[in-house]
Amino acid sequence: MADVTDRKEAEDHAQFLMHELSHRSKNLLAVIQSISRRTARTTKTMEEFESRFGQRLQGLAASHDVLVRNSWQGAPLADLMRQQLMPFLDIQSSRVELAGPDIVVTAEATQAIGLAIHELATNATKYGALSGPAGKVQISWAFDSESLASRELLLKWVEQGGPSVVPPSRNGFGHLVIGEMIERSLNAKVALEFAPHGLEWSVSIPATNLVVIEPKTLSETSP
Repeated sequence: MADVTDRKEAEDHAQFLMHELSHRSKNLLAVIQSISRRTARTTKTMEEFESRFGQRLQGLAASHDVLVRNSWQGAPLADLMRQQLMPFLDIQSSRVELAGPDIVVTAEATQAIGLAIHELATNATKYGALSGPAGKVQISWAFDSESLASRELLLKWVEQGGPSVVPPSRNGFGHLVIGEMIERSLNAKVALEFAPHGLEWSVSIPATNLVVIEPKTLSETSP
């Protein structure tokens, strides 16, 4: 007679981890394939494709870094924002402001939101508020209701102090990411406005995309 309970539990846990790894790998490959295909449609040369595709993979990798640090249980929204913004500017500067409750979003939401923030930051660096020395970006998130059953998280990206805003003549992959893709992934609603003072983007995210909601509030404006 031998007690094999511990060994059986270890085997079951290993099987569970393998299943989870397979699921996440397939999901990640599907996302990469979509990014590759969509990027190819909106680029004219191989050099342009390689540059844009590589940058988008770096944005995806940044989201995964946050997930890995949190054992793939989700990502603190503030940490996700900082990780995505680091390649574009000094996140300790006065040019970026983050404000919102201290919450954690699901792994699926992390990928979608991370890609959207990456595209917004890329656009701001090339054409918007971050293309000049005086521009600023404000990123905020807050709940629209006190009711746990019905409330949604409103995430906003607001640019100020950049060049005059000109709506694009055509919609590229970036527009798809910050609009249709995030709406479909999160069952969310997106609003995009080319305001005179700068681009404004907001998304209403159902609470089903959140893992942890804590009373502590993040409110930081770097000196």
